[in-house]
Amino acid sequence: MGKINPYQLLKTLNIPVGYFVNPSPGSVPFLVYYGAGSTNFKADDIVFAKNDNWNIELYVTKKDVALEERIEKLLKDNEIVWEKGQDVYVDEEKVFLIPYYI
Repeated sequence: MGKINPYQLLKTLNIPVGYFVNPSPGSVPFLVYYGAGSTNFKADDIVFAKNDNWNIELYVTKKDVALEERIEKLLKDNEIVWEKGQDVYVDEEKVFLIPYYI
């Protein structure tokens, strides 16, 4: 896996994608992504390789297994290692948040 451009990757799903915030306020479903640091390979006080980590959050008004499967297939097809977190209900927004960690 090389460098990941989350926006370029996620926009192929044809739902709104934004960095940290919903790019289309009031529109659901949507995806947001943000940087989550990096994992570095280092030795002898030198960083030899850096792997950026990203968080992706899917927001939906109701559970959408088909959309989650599309996201997971996209990640798999692009050979991106991922983990999925616990679904969370955001009461103030009346939406569910499904996190992915890549």
